[in-house]
Amino acid sequence: MHSKEDPVLSKIFIYPIKSLAGIELDHALISNDGIMHPDNHSVIDRKWMIVDSQRSFLSQRKLPKMTLIRPKVDNEHIVLSAPNKTEARFLIDYKGEIVKCRLWSDHLDCYSYGVDSEISKWLSNVLQCENLDLVCLKNLGERRDGDFSTFMVLSEASLQDLNSRLAIKVSIVNFRANLVVQNCSSYAEDNWRKFIISQVSFVRTKNCIR
Repeated sequence: MHSKEDPVLSKIFIYPIKSLAGIELDHALISNDGIMHPDNHSVIDRKWMIVDSQRSFLSQRKLPKMTLIRPKVDNEHIVLSAPNKTEARFLIDYKGEIVKCRLWSDHLDCYSYGVDSEISKWLSNVLQCENLDLVCLKNLGERRDGDFSTFMVLSEASLQDLNSRLAIKVSIVNFRANLVVQNCSSYAEDNWRKFIISQVSFVRTKNCIR
């Protein structure tokens, strides 16, 4: 990282399903579409999302309980767990009916798992919202929404500075960053135009409003 400081990568997170909890990794693969899970390369950051009956994406802004659902990769499946609920699982490499779903201002082709599928019924039950559907983006390269960038970087120093001014402390996971760095000054990452992690080059596209 082109700086007088010497930042180092301290944590890696992948969020397979938009707005659900993430998975902390000790190593990961990098693609143009985002972070790939090392145990199954078909699991890519925010490849899946949950949509309502109008096929519009849902997020924690509307359903805060989404953050309580935790995914994990189990061979060819992703397993979801939630407090006081039995686990549910769905097949990773699944190609169902292609439907148009709204992600902010974009309408993208997605593979639908089906409102009547076990996984979608489970999500509807946990989130107490009828007729939800789990969908998988057909082409990750089509994502252009204002809330999306392929990677998000946050420093531990920035979090520490914020918490020093808050009565109720927040965690690094509140910000849903993919790459967490340490050994730099607070908010230094806001000004990194280019940086390298393990021979992979990154270029800043914008600062996240979070």
